[in-house]
Amino acid sequence: MKVVLLWLGLSCGRKAPPPDLPLPTPPAADQVPERRVNVDAGGYWSEPGGLCLEVPENWSGWSGAPPHLLQLQHRDTQTQLDVFAWPEGAPEPPFGEQWVLEFADDDGYRTVPILSPAATATWRTKDPKGQTRTTWTGAIGARAVRVQATFAFGQSVQGLDEVEALLEALCTTFQ
Repeated sequence: MKVVLLWLGLSCGRKAPPPDLPLPTPPAADQVPERRVNVDAGGYWSEPGGLCLEVPENWSGWSGAPPHLLQLQHRDTQTQLDVFAWPEGAPEPPFGEQWVLEFADDDGYRTVPILSPAATATWRTKDPKGQTRTTWTGAIGARAVRVQATFAFGQSVQGLDEVEALLEALCTTFQ
């Protein structure tokens, strides 16, 4: 019996080890999906660069990696608030081809207190019934920061009323 088992064990061919498989190549930086974290009303948002905000009722959205740090949307007006930050001297994040500059002024606006003084600009889409966008751009530390509010057609006045509290509440942990 032992001989039969030994003969069976020896006669069974061993499988060759699997060939060395190449290691997977990590995706290029522009192919890596951006990580986004939900931000809800009543919550507190902050990011490693020092920007922060208490998110008021009726606002929710997400936070992400630089340069697009935060996007919030108002539940009733669909007004959107975005915060971008990038190293000073680096190119500003693009707006997209659908936006046309209507007005720009580099004189010290104080609409966003932590960006005071800031440049402001107003943009519109090429569609006559499209959105309107107002931006405020300034420097905090070694970074340029752009805060932008985007309003649905016909909602600019009401949307600005909703966004003003956010602009004033945007804070920084820098002293």
